[in-house]
Amino acid sequence: MTADFSQSPGTDRANRLRELPFPIRLAATIVALAVTAVFCLALLPAPWVWIGFSWFVISWAASWLSPNRSATWFSLGIAFLVIGLFEANAQLKPDFHYEPDRRGSYAGSDDRFGYAPKLTGRIPVRKMYGDQLVFDVVYTLDANHLRVSNPPGSDTDPNRRCVLFFGGSYMYGEGVQDYETLPWRVGVRTHTHTVNFGFHGYGPHQMLSALESGHVARVIDCHPTHVIYQAIIDHVNRAAGIAYWDRHGPRYRLAADGTAVREGNFDDDIGGFEQLLWDQSQKSLIAKRITQRRRAVSPEQIALFHAIVDSARQRVAEQFPDAEFHTIVWDRSGDPPPEFWQGLERRGLTVHRMSRIMPKRRDDDIRFEVSPLDHHPNGLVYDTIARYVAKHIVTPPNR
Repeated sequence: MTADFSQSPGTDRANRLRELPFPIRLAATIVALAVTAVFCLALLPAPWVWIGFSWFVISWAASWLSPNRSATWFSLGIAFLVIGLFEANAQLKPDFHYEPDRRGSYAGSDDRFGYAPKLTGRIPVRKMYGDQLVFDVVYTLDANHLRVSNPPGSDTDPNRRCVLFFGGSYMYGEGVQDYETLPWRVGVRTHTHTVNFGFHGYGPHQMLSALESGHVARVIDCHPTHVIYQAIIDHVNRAAGIAYWDRHGPRYRLAADGTAVREGNFDDDIGGFEQLLWDQSQKSLIAKRITQRRRAVSPEQIALFHAIVDSARQRVAEQFPDAEFHTIVWDRSGDPPPEFWQGLERRGLTVHRMSRIMPKRRDDDIRFEVSPLDHHPNGLVYDTIARYVAKHIVTPPNR
């Protein structure tokens, strides 16, 4: 008697799986893909690498177990494998990170501004690129969570005059010491008290919200004579709600009379499921780099930017009648576009161009940057701007 080894138990099971109805095989494959994705996203580092590789295996199995060796599942499997390989390559490259990592403690959600600093006191910050040091500084925040901009023991007279500063990281002083920031240097050169309302990633909408919410009037203990807002072209995108880091920021719309009107926050219309998808997608370095790409600005976004800045000027005039409102714009060749300047001129805003303040500065000139790996301005640039401000905007009291 001769045994029949023509079919192994494994082959027999595979044949039985192939005989299952198509809807059942499809449903089982989709469930396997979903369960694998949830497991990787919840528990594994670099989850999209593992998702790409595991989905390749599942798709290959689905192709092998289909009656006709489905080319569709095989092609999808190859696509998933390529995605996994690209993601793995991105993960292996050096990336920027901060030491210590204070995500969730340094700044947190805030309905007025979208997010805001939460810590006070001295905050050591080291930015790294892989194992290479980019900068090593200390940010000192006062009791109101604002970066200090005056030397210790400065004038505390509540009747003293002061200058208020608004903007993003260029105003906050990303990568420089407290005494190197623009507000501090202006205070030193003009012998005037200064208040720094800037913060990483902020735009004009945070400035307007700070004024409209009463935050500015509540935290200052001085009489503003000047308000200086520092803008870069990316502030147009930020004010329109496009910045990936500012999904909860204050949302404004352009009213018929040309003013900016608050309409809640950017994420008011984002459902929980949509937010979940966004959060999980940002665990992919490829997805992050796509969403972080700089976008061209539209005429509608520029018009909204103009309205927000002009509305801020109006709030300043109402709350601090003696204060002048000035805007410093970081321009470069061909950027911002002509309509950007035309709108500021039509609204009668006082604008100072960086190309005139510092005509020798060129883009990507490391002499004026925090580091070859970080293009934020260094202390030399801020002191040069402060010298211009002291000469053309804020006149020192002894002049």
